[in-house]
Amino acid sequence: NENKVNATLFLITAAYDPQWYKSEYVELHSHTHNMHTQGQCPGGQGGGLKCLSKEKIASDLKKSSEILGNSTILCYPFYEFTEHTISVMKEVGYTMGFAGSGAGGTLKAKIGGNKYKIPRYTMNKNSTVDDLKKIIG
Repeated sequence: NENKVNATLFLITAAYDPQWYKSEYVELHSHTHNMHTQGQCPGGQGGGLKCLSKEKIASDLKKSSEILGNSTILCYPFYEFTEHTISVMKEVGYTMGFAGSGAGGTLKAKIGGNKYKIPRYTMNKNSTVDDLKKIIG
């Protein structure tokens, strides 16, 4: 807000109140309602989007979307998803999914790329301007 910089925040809606982040500069989208929990599925960090039932995933995504004013954009917890995840997302009205940046952070989003596998880079409270410069190139 102080520097009037636009940002996107992917919010775990079971853990954080969107009202805390109201700003003309911050766009809020889903990081699921309550599926940012390790060990729910085998492999990787075990995010629930990888193996839970269609009904559980759909219910979680719908709830998150509603809380966020009908957001249709998701950032996958732990960068984990499957084709099943994407099919459920589409069915409940999501239009985009942000994945990881790939090995060494070499992947970049491209026009015409898969809208459910958009590469992303993480910035957090410990990120520096130099970190951002490396990402931007």
